[in-house]
Amino acid sequence: GRKKRDERRGTRVGGKAKSGTLVYIAYFNAGLRVVDISDPFHPREVGYYVPESSPSGGIAQTNDVDLDYRGYVYITDRAGAGLHVLEYMGSKP
Repeated sequence: GRKKRDERRGTRVGGKAKSGTLVYIAYFNAGLRVVDISDPFHPREVGYYVPESSPSGGIAQTNDVDLDYRGYVYITDRAGAGLHVLEYMGSKP
């Protein structure tokens, strides 16, 4: 039989990840952006996280994002600020 896709897991494409109607976008110096696309003609930013500057003084450069089945969001930073593990706590459409 066909396996049903688990919507809680999320889908990752490049610097974006999707879970339900929320899209998680790695936006370099603007950090992580969470966008609700339940109305694709009017996407709405519903959350964000901007890492602090790296210990070496470089500006954050978030360039990768991934989701796991529990809803944890993982972002990495190319300026040396490391790995950040986050959880979206806003309302979920």
